Amino acid sequence: MKIKAMLRGMCAGLFLGVAGPAIADVGEADVMPEAMIAEVAACMAEGGSECLTQEGVPEGAAEFAKVLAEMTVLGLPGFLVDFTEVGPVDVGQVILPRLSTVETHLVLLNGVRDAVLAVEVAFTPEPPATPGTRAILSAHPDAVEQSRLRLTGYRVMPGGAQRFVLGDSVSEGCAGCEYVGLSLTYLDFVLGALIRVERPGWLPPEPPADVLVDLIERANIRVVQARLKTLGYDAGPVDGVAGQRTLRALYDLKDEHCLPRDRKIVTVVDLLAATDAVPEAPPCAQDIFRRPDPEPGPITIP
Repeated sequence: MKIKAMLRGMCAGLFLGVAGPAIADVGEADVMPEAMIAEVAACMAEGGSECLTQEGVPEGAAEFAKVLAEMTVLGLPGFLVDFTEVGPVDVGQVILPRLSTVETHLVLLNGVRDAVLAVEVAFTPEPPATPGTRAILSAHPDAVEQSRLRLTGYRVMPGGAQRFVLGDSVSEGCAGCEYVGLSLTYLDFVLGALIRVERPGWLPPEPPADVLVDLIERANIRVVQARLKTLGYDAGPVDGVAGQRTLRALYDLKDEHCLPRDRKIVTVVDLLAATDAVPEAPPCAQDIFRRPDPEPGPITIP
């Protein structure tokens, strides 16, 4: 199995793609067995050369680890600990033992090679110049992204494009400092090819789960807008105004989940409040075609 890989920025995220039609995809067979993870991670963290040859390490897992070390920009050894088949592009998690023997990092697998290697996907040192970002920087001048990416949303958009929403914590100047926001990045793929990288900017920190549900149920527009954006929907600026983009995003969410096309928030409370992204297509995503824009009006509670 030959795999091309690139690590852009210090732990900012891994994007791997296969290099040609005859090359095998990465899959479940390449995942390190759970019982071996701690032992192999400790061995690799110390620079041991026999880590991948010991009994119990599957051939696919060893091959993946070797190629990862050879092909990443930082040259860091690592191994796959989780894999989820999604579509043309799949989702996994890797451990890079020389950085951490327990922390996992998001990896997008099995895309078209040019999509993951030729398109610039590095997270730039400068934060995105959006109103939300500027508001957080105004209150917290030392705020920085932590380069600890997680999947906050996944969509199959009209036409079949895959959208992966990556979230990164924004804190007050250091890894252990106060959490002050969430940075988002959208990666859009068509037939495995990365066609768009978009940075919607920083959002305010999310409230605790019980408070979040209450605010959504009360149709707090700022919270609804932030959650729609976190799930990958273009709700416009988080300004508390239910304008055309916010309504379009709400309708798209409802369309993709086979729900009535109206402004009632009650039918999407659970969807908006779900903070653990599940990388699977919503039930009606493939049936969606672009519909007329919604008429202006309030988002309602009943």
